[in-house]
Amino acid sequence: MSVTRYDGFTRLLHWVMALLILSQFVKFVEYIDGGEEWFKGTFGPFHGSVGFVILVLAVIRIVWAVLQCGKRPALTGKGAVLASLGHKALYAGMVALPLTGIFKLVGNGWGLRVFDAQLIARGEEIAWMASLGEWHAPLSWALAIMVVGHIVMGL
Repeated sequence: MSVTRYDGFTRLLHWVMALLILSQFVKFVEYIDGGEEWFKGTFGPFHGSVGFVILVLAVIRIVWAVLQCGKRPALTGKGAVLASLGHKALYAGMVALPLTGIFKLVGNGWGLRVFDAQLIARGEEIAWMASLGEWHAPLSWALAIMVVGHIVMGL
């Protein structure tokens, strides 16, 4: 029996994460136009919290994908290798981007607050973490490009 469709839980994770990731890209308004106050006030306070949720869901999604190995539709055709590499790059981005965001916050001594819960207290600056945190913005642009590519390839 060949599997022709992803299971319901996989599809749910995909679309919830897609919406969360797209909501994070609102942050680009700050880069492009200097940031409208409405955007900063509405989305800014939740950017880190939503990023943390994306990290948790990405880990769940990776574990689920490993558990579902052999029960997922097979990638076939000339583009199968590229599609597989593209998906692996997306997974890597969904983990690396929130981690670099956490490194930026903690490394600069700001701590980590998720939906009003202080998970990591404010403290001393940690140079190596702050340094890795500098990759957050460039990785966000890379993930945005990969998301656009993912959408285009799916059409």
